[in-house]
Amino acid sequence: MAQQHVIELALDLARMPVLARTSVLPTLPPNIIELMRIAAAFPEACEAAVAKTGEPTAVVIEAARFYLQHVLFRPEADSYRILGLEPTASRATARTHMRWLLQWLHPDRNHNDWDAVYAERVLKAWREVSASNGSAVKPNYSRARGPSNKRKRGDIKAIWLPWIEYSANGQSLAIRSSYRTFITCAVWIGVVIIFLALWSAVIFLRP
Repeated sequence: MAQQHVIELALDLARMPVLARTSVLPTLPPNIIELMRIAAAFPEACEAAVAKTGEPTAVVIEAARFYLQHVLFRPEADSYRILGLEPTASRATARTHMRWLLQWLHPDRNHNDWDAVYAERVLKAWREVSASNGSAVKPNYSRARGPSNKRKRGDIKAIWLPWIEYSANGQSLAIRSSYRTFITCAVWIGVVIIFLALWSAVIFLRP
């Protein structure tokens, strides 16, 4: 018997949304990544789902997103569930799932505020899953560490998110603030000096 396409599970849930409210977490299907690809509107995945179900592209995309929202992104979901992973999944699999989910949820592609919240949860889950994979996550850590347990400051790299604006210099705001304060004080002092000079001139020029 041919294996059931995961989009059929998503369509069943979309047709009976009351099932999404059950307190029992459903088992993750082994090919859930196909739903992530469909949710991201990847053409090949959408075409395969349309050919399998006969439903329009928009319908299969919305069904895939509905399924992922209610199966992966429940409030009580742990990091592995959010990424659609089994606890034994490799870091490479976790990264692949994270990338496909962000293809759908990334604010540059998706302007839905709720989906932006899901994107934050996916990024947080990815960091936690990565950290839990031990040496597989940081293959160069033991070699770079050497005899000391402390890492050099230059080895620590910040995580950059494209939709967050960062200052080119972390101290630039403080420097600009101090500069403005100095200029303001200098202007007021200049005004006082000019006033005193004019007042003195008036006094001395009186007949």
